[in-house]
Amino acid sequence: MRVQFYHAIALGALLTASCGGATPTPAGAPPPTSTAASGAPVTRPGTDAAPTNTPASDTASPTAAAIARGREIIELVRTAAGGAKLTAMRGVRATGTSSMSVVAGDRALSVRALFPGFYRQEEIPAAKGGLGVAIGVQGEGLGWMLGARLGGAGLSKDPAVMQATYNRAGNQALVGFLAGVSAPWLVDTTQYTPVSAGLVDAGDDRGLYIVSLEGPLGRAGQLLVDPGTNLPRRFIEPPQPNAGGEAGRNPIEFTYSDFKAVYGVELPHTIVRRVGPIVTTWHIDQYEINPRLQPRDFTQRTASKAR
Repeated sequence: MRVQFYHAIALGALLTASCGGATPTPAGAPPPTSTAASGAPVTRPGTDAAPTNTPASDTASPTAAAIARGREIIELVRTAAGGAKLTAMRGVRATGTSSMSVVAGDRALSVRALFPGFYRQEEIPAAKGGLGVAIGVQGEGLGWMLGARLGGAGLSKDPAVMQATYNRAGNQALVGFLAGVSAPWLVDTTQYTPVSAGLVDAGDDRGLYIVSLEGPLGRAGQLLVDPGTNLPRRFIEPPQPNAGGEAGRNPIEFTYSDFKAVYGVELPHTIVRRVGPIVTTWHIDQYEINPRLQPRDFTQRTASKAR
């Protein structure tokens, strides 16, 4: 049966960030802070302080030393997550279930990614009438969404302005997934520069490495890496400019856990995303490494015909 998508405009404003995973900040936990290499303060979301992330243009230019250290940390991640086997993973498919705090019932989850920048994410209900959402990037940074519409500039009558908003949402969806699954993949594309921003110095994330990923659309987010395992623990994206809804007002926080080896590659099997009051949990049942994927699998037209 063909998947039935519908335009949930009101809920779509909340779903502006339907692109990855995160957990709530524990109640009463002090916000971790540090001082980035650029001199910009780093704080966890959910507090009265400024968001963790700001567009790259709003921060001082990173130093060569900060970039070199950022690359060193990414290489630590590469080694811990599988080394050459992780590097050889240039395509991945993940399937499982998605549950969302503002949507009744679980949805079937399917995520595909193909190097360097193709992405397709679907969260589809089993029953008719549920909220089915798909988001993706079909090449050269061209983003799209089915089943919901972005607010703000996503409703612009100027096609270029509207498309730019979907481009950012699609690309941030890609980064939110890959930051936990293979941060080295992002750096290997040469589109993202890792910049060390010191250590988190307070709270539950105390002692974690902070690596800012500076991308083609500005700062994609800050990756927090556990120095004990050298695996990603959290990724925090800045609010999406002009997107409207919760994602336009709040940082988008992803948390990665339950890492298990799949053909020698350590991959997270639980990804939780938080944007404002909305929490989405992905339980991934299966990963396929280097499945048969091709660019046409990532087009909006192909996704609209999904069965």
